[in-house]
Amino acid sequence: MLLRNGYAGYAVDDSRVVAIDGKRLPDPAPASAPAMPKKWVLDGGGNLGPRAGEKVEVTGRTDWQPPSAQPSPDEPPDRLPHLDVKAVKTVAPSCT
Repeated sequence: MLLRNGYAGYAVDDSRVVAIDGKRLPDPAPASAPAMPKKWVLDGGGNLGPRAGEKVEVTGRTDWQPPSAQPSPDEPPDRLPHLDVKAVKTVAPSCT
């Protein structure tokens, strides 16, 4: 679901990653796959305000990496991943 994140920011919550590098992931994901974040902060994408509350499909790029077994002391433990938005498509008018 697309959410407002602050004054002019947006995020998706309760998300599911379906492809990486253009390759679809199996559904359900194998047990060996890293746990993907459920919430992503969206960077770019224009004014998404009219779509807030909709179920959307977002395409973009990220530098997010799965957490390592030994977290770095200079990395905050619960930092939300960011997604550089390339395209947003409405899937349903709401998530209910």
